[in-house]
Amino acid sequence: MENQTPPPPSSSPTNTPSQTPRVRSKAMILLILGVVMLMPPVATIFHLESKILGVPITLLYLMAAWAALILGAALLSRQLMAISDRQDAP
Repeated sequence: MENQTPPPPSSSPTNTPSQTPRVRSKAMILLILGVVMLMPPVATIFHLESKILGVPITLLYLMAAWAALILGAALLSRQLMAISDRQDAP
């Protein structure tokens, strides 16, 4: 009989300990992206006289950027909570 070592327990990519730094890096990128997107030089690119359904394009851009940042923060917080729950589990 041959001495075989059992295969390592299968783990999904979200179970690796290196996920925490990766998610934190994503959070930092989201922060920097948010600052850049809302800076006046970038926001004024969309300062046009035209309107969509009576709403200025500048306002649409700012609201869309804000919504995207909120959505990104919500997704990242879910990932961080899942990692925290796995680390707290016995």
